[in-house]
Amino acid sequence: MNILHVGWGFIPWRSGGLATYAHDLMDYQAEQGWRVDYFCAGRHYPFGRPSTLKEWHRGKIRVHEIINSPILHGGDRGTLRPDLELTEAETEKMFIQTVEKVKPDILHIHELAGLPSSLIDLAKERFGLPILMTLADYFLLCPTLKLFDVSGHLCMSVDLASDCLQCCAGAPKSRRVSELRTLTYRLKPYVLKLPESIRLFIAKSLHVTERRAEVTGKNRAFVQRRKTNLERLEKIDVLVARSARVAQLYQQHLGDKKRIEVLNPTLRHIDQIKPSVRKHTSRPIRFVTLNGLASVAKGGEVLLRAVELLSERGYGEQFELIVFGGCSAVFRGRLDRLKNVNYRGPYRAADLDHLLEGMDVGVVPSVWEEVFGYVGPEMLAKGIPVIGNAVGGITEYVIEGQTGWLNRSSTAEELAGIMAGLIDNPDRVTAVHAAIVHQPPLQTYADHFLSLVRLYEKAAGNPFMR
Repeated sequence: MNILHVGWGFIPWRSGGLATYAHDLMDYQAEQGWRVDYFCAGRHYPFGRPSTLKEWHRGKIRVHEIINSPILHGGDRGTLRPDLELTEAETEKMFIQTVEKVKPDILHIHELAGLPSSLIDLAKERFGLPILMTLADYFLLCPTLKLFDVSGHLCMSVDLASDCLQCCAGAPKSRRVSELRTLTYRLKPYVLKLPESIRLFIAKSLHVTERRAEVTGKNRAFVQRRKTNLERLEKIDVLVARSARVAQLYQQHLGDKKRIEVLNPTLRHIDQIKPSVRKHTSRPIRFVTLNGLASVAKGGEVLLRAVELLSERGYGEQFELIVFGGCSAVFRGRLDRLKNVNYRGPYRAADLDHLLEGMDVGVVPSVWEEVFGYVGPEMLAKGIPVIGNAVGGITEYVIEGQTGWLNRSSTAEELAGIMAGLIDNPDRVTAVHAAIVHQPPLQTYADHFLSLVRLYEKAAGNPFMR
């Protein structure tokens, strides 16, 4: 079986659940004897070097990486060139070169960050390839990935021309941020071993800021971006949403004529997390969050305000919040003032089994339509009940009273109320913990892979993988 994956960058040049999922899948396929290639936009180097296609190996995976891509991917900061995200000649030539060399049986698109969506047209119309695409974010609908408007609410706007331009005002105007990522990524494993104070000093020293772009008038290119992307999504054989909510949001734009499959994802390291067994829960209750303070969208404001409300109501001595992962500079000052918040810093996924030992309740406070959110299943695998906001895919694993509790309003006030109720009655935590431990796991990685193979077969129109 010969498969070509498409995505953005590689670990450790980048991190996050989307990249980890793609890399886990490619590695697993290679272990099963598949021939696996990966086409991606990647590193930028300084001094005005031209765009080139670099071939190299990551274990058994053959990587075809665009160096100095003409398209700047700004992540949730967006783009100032939506036209390039639709078509870009140099990238298209490199993709054609790769497909002609690899001769894949099927194409799996994880994301098109740093790449033009015209690759879909090329794959279908020039090469006749079956395509499966994982809807791992909202990038083809939203240039800032999250369907978040400037006021922090779900964006289903029709007047994209003005709204998108405002959201993308902080998009990168040069390659400096990407160049810095390239020059420093190999140091990341060593930096993680340093004391927190030194890590914070390095992060501040390397921080690159750029003036915000001037927002004037309207740019109809953003309207064209979504319109063209929707037309191209219709050409894909199988679209796979990571949750029913993601499918619903895409379906609202695509209409009923395009069916979207739903397949919850998982990561290989989750299989290695084993549940703790406890007979009782005592105060102070230890709440834990993984990357919950990484950004406003991840729920940092909601979580910190809930902690402040609990302290104001006299609960300060009865609970502790343990924070792993990133912490936005926006929250650092408030974090330092909260004595019952313990910030542990970045972590490795491979260490979660022991890092989560002794934690009582997990919190997933995301306020954006989280596509799925692996942090919840990671905590559930440890037997830890989860409080989750009722947005995106979170509701597919946080089941009220069975695996945790839903913050239906996604507000700090309701979150504080749920946390207070558990502090007042720790036996509720123990009961849900016992229910989780006695349930089978959400899914094993092997089970997930078999489900994905069936979708590959559906895309190809035949059971050639059995």
